[in-house]
Amino acid sequence: MAAGQYEASLGKKVYKKRIAIGNAGKSSGSRTIVAFNIGNHMFFIYGFAKGKRANITSKEKKALQKLASVYLNYSDKELNIAVKQKLLFEVENNG
Repeated sequence: MAAGQYEASLGKKVYKKRIAIGNAGKSSGSRTIVAFNIGNHMFFIYGFAKGKRANITSKEKKALQKLASVYLNYSDKELNIAVKQKLLFEVENNG
């Protein structure tokens, strides 16, 4: 997925992406916050239903940017250890 496919850049490689839930469609579905580095890894770091809250706060945005920086700077070895210890889990797209 290219960075241009996101609805909003929140800065520092953090993006907000709308997703459809059931038959609701994207506009009334949920929002995900992802950290994304082109050609590397993508981390889903937060999600919320649009009906429950309109957006994240500026304080949350800064915290998510810091978290993204940590995750995006993990080496493959560090990621493998985190997955093995069940601190992170990998989502695979098999088609």
